[in-house]
Amino acid sequence: PPRIAVTYRAGIPIDRWGYLRFGLLSFTFYSLIGAYSMFFSALHAERDIAITFASGLTLAFYALDVMGGLSNKLSWVRDLSLFRFYQPQEMLEGTVDPSRGTLGLGAGVILLLWLGMKIFDKKDLAI
Repeated sequence: PPRIAVTYRAGIPIDRWGYLRFGLLSFTFYSLIGAYSMFFSALHAERDIAITFASGLTLAFYALDVMGGLSNKLSWVRDLSLFRFYQPQEMLEGTVDPSRGTLGLGAGVILLLWLGMKIFDKKDLAI
């Protein structure tokens, strides 16, 4: 691609392995959000309840992350948030290793999708 050629000629180094790891982390992070959204959809018959739980959980995780970043006294709150695994700037700078977070998020995706399928299979749907 032309952008890679331009950065190469300009002498700007690109850490391709870092960007690949960033892509995998992003994929698993957003897949986990989608997996618990699907889990709530399988758990509740009404769409509005499932949307409320899924969006409420995501907003709660974000609020915990923001509160944890406000002061050192509240930094422990950040550990309760899903967003602690998603630190793209630190990851691309090389100060954070995303391997454990990516594996943990991937395991969460698999577990929630499996649970959602089990719940969905047990529902009595009128077709």
